[in-house]
Amino acid sequence: MDKNQLQVEKQHKLSFRLKLVAGAVALIGLAVFIMFTIQSFTVGAEDPGTLYFNILTVHPKINIYFTWVTAIFCYAILFQFWKITDEIGKDNSFSKENARHFHQMTILSVLVAVQYLIRIVAFIFLGETTMISVYYRAGMSLIFMLFAVLTEALSGLVLNAYLMKQEQDLTI
Repeated sequence: MDKNQLQVEKQHKLSFRLKLVAGAVALIGLAVFIMFTIQSFTVGAEDPGTLYFNILTVHPKINIYFTWVTAIFCYAILFQFWKITDEIGKDNSFSKENARHFHQMTILSVLVAVQYLIRIVAFIFLGETTMISVYYRAGMSLIFMLFAVLTEALSGLVLNAYLMKQEQDLTI
């Protein structure tokens, strides 16, 4: 096998592993969102988990809509990641496409962060909130904003690498 074939095989393996991770995250996320939905409709059960859940969510039936909006955005982020792994498998890691996919992940992450802030305001407006739920939602908003900063930085790095590669190809 020559050096190019080894590189292509290495990229295919990396792409496959990343897709396995994305698939596992998707399945775990689905399980969490389904359990959250079931928990929302069984409020009042007498177990300690339900008590903690009630403190965190305050109004589970309204909160479930926000949760599934978050799920949709999270799966859209995973879909963009899947597209990135496709490009990696094609040995095209530093491409305009990957820069665009990272940027789209940024936008989706910001939307999730804003959605968590809207939840805080909505539940305060409804008069149905606890400090722990505010801290939780503010923390989740912060995590998604940090993710947005990281994905935007990656977008810029990938785009710069692509432009450098293009410039180098032109000079040769």
